[in-house]
Amino acid sequence: MHYEDLTEYKYSAFPEKLKASRGLSDNVTFLNIGWLSGSYPFTTGHVSDDFLHKVFRLCRNAENMFRGFHMCDVCPEIVAVPSEKSEGGITHVNRRYNLIRTCEIYKGETLWLGAKEICVAHKDIAYIAPDMICHYIRNHSYLPPNGFIEAVLSHE
Repeated sequence: MHYEDLTEYKYSAFPEKLKASRGLSDNVTFLNIGWLSGSYPFTTGHVSDDFLHKVFRLCRNAENMFRGFHMCDVCPEIVAVPSEKSEGGITHVNRRYNLIRTCEIYKGETLWLGAKEICVAHKDIAYIAPDMICHYIRNHSYLPPNGFIEAVLSHE
């Protein structure tokens, strides 16, 4: 699923839940971040280790869970499946159900991705991203917009 960065978020009712659970103002603007597709170009570059660590922490504690999951369509169709003990990205193949799931191993912790969203509120903007964003940053060198990076780095 693809949405341009910094466009208005309209995928689900998540903003309304966030307004209630976090006490966010009605004036907050909810923006898309990191909804990548292999069919559209995206900005690439490097991020700091501190930023990457905070993104993983946000993805570990993602809030909005869906019943299905998205796979990375930026990855090639055939991806090697390294040992779960190795550091880095993994595409996990569940042969029983013919499912392919993406996970990341970061500092020994496995994160299964593709079924949740994260939200980072900063000033009058709340950025909403799929939890796949940590995979996109780490494995595809996705470089989010500066406002999102600033929001993540200021997040407790």
